[in-house]
Amino acid sequence: MSGHDKAIFKQFSLTKKSWCGPNGETVLLPKDEGQGLMISAFQATEFGFGHQLNEDQLVQVNIVRRGMKYQDEEVAKKYKGNSLKDDLKESSFLFVFEFGASDEGYWCYELMILQVED
Repeated sequence: MSGHDKAIFKQFSLTKKSWCGPNGETVLLPKDEGQGLMISAFQATEFGFGHQLNEDQLVQVNIVRRGMKYQDEEVAKKYKGNSLKDDLKESSFLFVFEFGASDEGYWCYELMILQVED
């Protein structure tokens, strides 16, 4: 595997660079940087960026996962409610979420180890 990548995107991050009219008029700029998205993804030579699983592959993965527990049971209980692995509804190679303030919606080591194991 080539590695694990993390990127942050903000809705209005490039709006400070805009054209000015002949009298100095510019577009209205928001006070904040806007909605922020964070992506945690895996990339490898074999499958590229954020490999998607088709329905058959997802079924096969879920059959293997059933009844299994996460290696770090405490982390799984904290973020997933229990230590048993639930069926995946989509590929875990790419995870996108909106991040927020006060540690709500921020990526951390614990979430990464759950993603790696999924």
